[in-house]
Amino acid sequence: MEDAVRLNNCFGYKHCHSAYCMKCASRRVYRQRKHLLTKLPALLSENPRYQLWFITGAAADSPDVYASSRAAVTGMRRLLKHARVKHRVVAQFSVLEIAHKPGREHPCAHVHTLAVTKTLDKGKYRISKKDWIAMWEEACALHRKPLLVPCFPRQGRPSKTRRVTKTRRIAYAKRATEKKAHESLVAKLVPRDGRHILRVIRYVTKWANPRRIAYDYRRLMNPNPDVFLERVKALKGVPRFFGELHAPA
Repeated sequence: MEDAVRLNNCFGYKHCHSAYCMKCASRRVYRQRKHLLTKLPALLSENPRYQLWFITGAAADSPDVYASSRAAVTGMRRLLKHARVKHRVVAQFSVLEIAHKPGREHPCAHVHTLAVTKTLDKGKYRISKKDWIAMWEEACALHRKPLLVPCFPRQGRPSKTRRVTKTRRIAYAKRATEKKAHESLVAKLVPRDGRHILRVIRYVTKWANPRRIAYDYRRLMNPNPDVFLERVKALKGVPRFFGELHAPA
């Protein structure tokens, strides 16, 4: 364990560059965040018609994280080179993530992408939700089948003027027992205002916060740290960041 998390002599301006080191991982992601905060708004300001798309493509849950990660990365690269997309994409930033969701047996490899494009939601260039999913299933050999996940309603912030009536409580309880389809790909158009742009940049670079890494490590290493370490070792050679907007190492 100490050999894997090489924190010895990793302090101040010294870096061990270990894939397991929370300090070095946070440093790499923080560099990507700073780069995006500069480049992305500048690129959008060049043309008022440019759009920002937030795309998430997921591979099937699998104990073989190397194969599923490779499939997710390859699938996203193929998707962005699809005949309907490649001539519309100006620049993009992609990040690979692997999450082990509660209640699911195996981890899920998925790629988040921020793509600056020409118009993709109007006219002959419009791509519908159904088309996005079909293109992803064609691009990703190990794409995930739609899952049914619990549908928990958002109750919002408590309000002094709004009472939670009996009818609302019954509605919340009913929706908590329902399930919704969790598709293998989600593509959403991000508003061009600064608040929403900052929000998606922070989301794709969430590990820039060392506290977030520490929280995820505690969750992923419990109850068997050896499985977690083996999976991280298996990711050697798989790109974490890619795209024209990513900061080079």
